[in-house]
Amino acid sequence: MSKIKDFLKSPLGTALCAAAACLLAVVLVWLAAVRPNNDKSLSERISDDYSQYSAELDEANGAAQTFDTDNDLLAMAFVFGTSNGQPTGELHLELADADTGEVLARSTGDMANIVAGQYTGMGLDTPVTGSAGRRYRVTLKPEYTGSGRLTVGCSNGAVLWNDTFTVNGEAGDGTLALLVPGLLEGTTTIGELLTHGDTGIGTGEGLDGELIILDGVAYKVGQSGVAERVPDDFTMPFANVHHAAFQYQCERRDIGLEDLNNRIVEANGRANTFFSVIVRGTFSFIKTRAVIKQQAPYPTLVEVADRQAMFLRHDVKGTMLGYFSPEMFHGAAVAGFHEHFLSDDRTFGGHVLDAVLDHGKIYSQVFDTLVQHLPVDDPEYRNHDFRHDPIAEAITAAEGDKAGN
Repeated sequence: MSKIKDFLKSPLGTALCAAAACLLAVVLVWLAAVRPNNDKSLSERISDDYSQYSAELDEANGAAQTFDTDNDLLAMAFVFGTSNGQPTGELHLELADADTGEVLARSTGDMANIVAGQYTGMGLDTPVTGSAGRRYRVTLKPEYTGSGRLTVGCSNGAVLWNDTFTVNGEAGDGTLALLVPGLLEGTTTIGELLTHGDTGIGTGEGLDGELIILDGVAYKVGQSGVAERVPDDFTMPFANVHHAAFQYQCERRDIGLEDLNNRIVEANGRANTFFSVIVRGTFSFIKTRAVIKQQAPYPTLVEVADRQAMFLRHDVKGTMLGYFSPEMFHGAAVAGFHEHFLSDDRTFGGHVLDAVLDHGKIYSQVFDTLVQHLPVDDPEYRNHDFRHDPIAEAITAAEGDKAGN
């Protein structure tokens, strides 16, 4: 979720949002960072220019960057590249006071979970309280167990401050691509969300369950797998919502989830268009999950992936609601399908991992608009001069990177 917020504040995110605003009409609401002046829910862009990658990081020195921020630090995110295959082993992060050398926080992650070209978050073991003018030094050191090697995204000769970027102990001509993710705190309420639509999916504050909204009623599936209605003051960091106007597409029998989704895209003939799909019927098998609610300081999404409950059901009647996002918008949304399920008796559901549809009817609704709620009252976002940002280069780099989430 936090990557969507990171994207919205990047040059590429701004360019795509501007294009959507100029060319298209309002249909779909994609919530990202809504609440004004709520810095805790936003990410700070330290540097998001990764027009090149460093040399392979060695185990002795790795990569390091000094930077300054006034914000609290609970997690950090970096763009990595790979060499000679997927790196395996542990990646160690150390955050220190750049002036005194005092170690303030650490983090360790599994390099097998890194996706090249995508921001990877690392939660800090100790929250660091921000203070005006404080300077930090973050160091990344790999501990390899295989032949794969790690590189790190950085700018090409554009040093943003009089700060030092080093790779393997040598100064680099550029700046490490670094984001400081914000919290997973709610940025809008269910009550506010329902003013924008009556159908949707999302998650609660701190990844509190899997949400599905049908006919203007919101349900949450938590770690028990049981669905429950949520009150209007329930808060969320992320949601997709729209006003339902689905059109009947077809009926399907005895088909697995992957084949079903492929058939839906083919039938729509709109692989480059946002659309929503509803499948109503009987599922001979369905596998769902619900992330277990997290507490601040929040872990990374990679770490959270190991803290989820999974559920299996057979011969269950219900509704699968999903959104399809085009590959070209990957980053602003997850490319491909994102689907949630709710049984007809409103007792079971979750994020869909796998399913077999015994028989059911498929309905779809195509959108010609992506509407993103931006942090327009955030001073840093409002006052930034995007004329000096490498938007064209960022778009070119993004088009060359088709990795998924």
